This record gives sequence, C-alpha cells and structure tokens, in this order.
Amino acid sequence: MLAISACGRRPRAVDSTALRKWLIERADVEEALSARIAESPADALARNWRGRYRLEQLDFHGAIEDFTEAIRMDPRLAVAWYNRGNARLDLGEYGEAVSDLEQAIRLDPGLTGAAYSAGLAKARMGDHHGAQETFRMALEWDPAMVQAYLRRGDQLRRLSDHERAVELFDKMLEREPRSFEAWKARGDAKLALFEHEGAIADYGRAISLAPEQPVGYSSRAGALVAATREGEAVADYTVAIKLEGGEASHHSGRGYAHYQAKQYPQAVADWKEAVRLRPALTGELAVVIGYAEKKYRRR
Repeated sequence: MLAISACGRRPRAVDSTALRKWLIERADVEEALSARIAESPADALARNWRGRYRLEQLDFHGAIEDFTEAIRMDPRLAVAWYNRGNARLDLGEYGEAVSDLEQAIRLDPGLTGAAYSAGLAKARMGDHHGAQETFRMALEWDPAMVQAYLRRGDQLRRLSDHERAVELFDKMLEREPRSFEAWKARGDAKLALFEHEGAIADYGRAISLAPEQPVGYSSRAGALVAATREGEAVADYTVAIKLEGGEASHHSGRGYAHYQAKQYPQAVADWKEAVRLRPALTGELAVVIGYAEKKYRRR
C-alpha cells in the first residue's frame, strides 16, 4: 500500500508488501501500475496505488477516477475513501471530501489522518463547531498529531472561545516550540482576551522565529497600540511596510498608531497611502482622515 499522509496511521492491505516490492523494481511507476491493472483488472489495491501516484503528481481528477474505481471494486478499502477525500479536499470539494473521510473513519478508526483532513474540510466550509469537534476526535485517537492542537485552537478562537484556544496553543508549543504559527495564534487569542503584554511577548517569539514575515510585526504593532505603546507600534508597522510595502493594512494600522500618539499629519499621510493602495478603504478612512486634518490645523 502506498504511504498515506503522515497525519494518519498506515493500515496494512492484503498483498501490500509484494506489490510494494514489485513497484520498487520499476522506474516507470505509473506505467508499471497501469500494466498491473491491465493484468489484474479487479485489483483494487493497484487502483489505489495508481491514484496515490497521480495525486502526488497533482493529477487530482485522474486520482479521483482511480480511487472511485478502487472503491467500486472493494467498498471496504478504507484507505481508498481516505485518499479520495484528500483529493477532493485539494480540489475544494469540501462537502464530498467530508463524506469520503467520514466513511474512511467508519471503516478504519485507526486512520487518524482522516479525522484531521475532515476537520480541515469543515473549517474551510465555515463549520467551525464541526471542525473543532473533528480535530478533538483526531487528538483523542492520536495525541501526537501536533498540528491538530493548532487547528482546533484556531477553530475555537473563531468561536470566541479564546481561553480554550490558548490551552490548545500551549499544548502545541510544548511539542513544537519553534512553530511560528502557534506563537502567532496564541498571541491573537491573548490579544482577544485583553492580555496585551502576553500577546506582545508571543508575537515577539514569532518574530524571532521568522523575522522575514511581516505579519509578525503588524500583529505585535496592533497589540502595542492596544497597550498604548504607540512609538513601538509605529516602529513595528514601519518594519512590516519595508517587508511588504504594498499592503494597505500596514499603512492603515500605522496611521492609527500615529493618531493615538497625536501625530496627526503622519496619520493622515499613512491613511491616504492606504486608500491609494486599496481604494475600497475610502469610505472607512474618509471620516478619520477629515477628523485628523481638523486636529492638526487647530494646533
């Protein structure tokens, strides 16, 4: 059986060792699998193998055809349902992906990667309740699936359950202390809880791990503004702008930092640049630009 995602355990299939040995001896993998299928048209496992190979080559539709045929031949081949679900997930067919992945779970609960993938599909559908519950199941079956802590925490944060989100990000960081995403996500959750200094510290750790990522600086800048540390916020937004000059939100954020520091001309300049970069912000920023202009004209 072809190796499945690292997120799941690897169930053994009948004759998988012999088929693997036969394939390793062939350099032309897809041609070899097609020959095997021609010799043994009812070999569901060979269909699944070829589907996995096609999936790795990003031939999603070809892969789905093979997985579908494997399922027709052997409806209890859990890994074929799992693989087809992942292919559909890659194509953005989220409802169909969930259906396939849940069938894989019913047939083989040991395929813990199926629950993780189903959680991703539900999250992308906007089903945050369903996604966090599915990630919970994945963790119950396999506590070593570290990314599931992050993904479940993300879904809880979207449901405004920031306290539990922080707990999950804590668990992720115990296992992956160099995860930029986890430090950033925990900072976001702490900021939502008004734990400004904790958020600033977490964003700082994220920045130390990926100093080339502008989102680390802009996120910390937002927390610094909330903590009324405007000068430091301006400095962080300035770094974000240097890294990603065409992003309007960095200029808009720096404008608010300047405004809070009563630096009205600088605020207006940033907000006008944000509007130039993203004209859709005109309505949102027109009022504050006008108000700031009145402020500095009076001084």
